[in-house]
Amino acid sequence: MDVAQHVEDRSPRGIAAAVSRLVRSGDLRPGDRLPTVRRLAAELGVSPATVSGAWQALAAVGLVASRGRAGTVVLPEPASWLPPRY
Repeated sequence: MDVAQHVEDRSPRGIAAAVSRLVRSGDLRPGDRLPTVRRLAAELGVSPATVSGAWQALAAVGLVASRGRAGTVVLPEPASWLPPRY
């Protein structure tokens, strides 16, 4: 998945929103690796700190997790996000 082509707003908030949309639409699934901070920053023409801020925001809401050298991955959707069952 080419995350960069889905980013319209190149701010940390815009990058995080684009990734969040990709996760919620199913284009990015649990276990999928996100591009490295440096690679996505180069593709978008922004500072690595900008992409890092987006990854931190996504991690803060439990959407992704950093696995160190293994990269940043999409987490399974928490049960609290699922609609109630009847």
